[in-house]
Amino acid sequence: IKEINIFTDDNFDNRFKAISDTTHYGDYTLYSKNKLKFRPKALTDAVFIQKGDIYSDLARSRTSRYLNDLQMFRYPSIDYVENEEDTT
Repeated sequence: IKEINIFTDDNFDNRFKAISDTTHYGDYTLYSKNKLKFRPKALTDAVFIQKGDIYSDLARSRTSRYLNDLQMFRYPSIDYVENEEDTT
């Protein structure tokens, strides 16, 4: 895992709005299209995916379960994006 980005308010109603708030907390970057409504620690404590780790289905499923348990998001999702290889 190279980096972890958390998008807190990505929904249909504001899909065309630009990100206006960025917060760095530990190894996490939190993005919001409005002012961030959550304490960064509350969100990152629910994330079991760590920078530098290799993919773990257990970490993904625990993170998904904990984010659902927070009841702050309707449909939390976790997406992995493959790193682009450096060709230089």
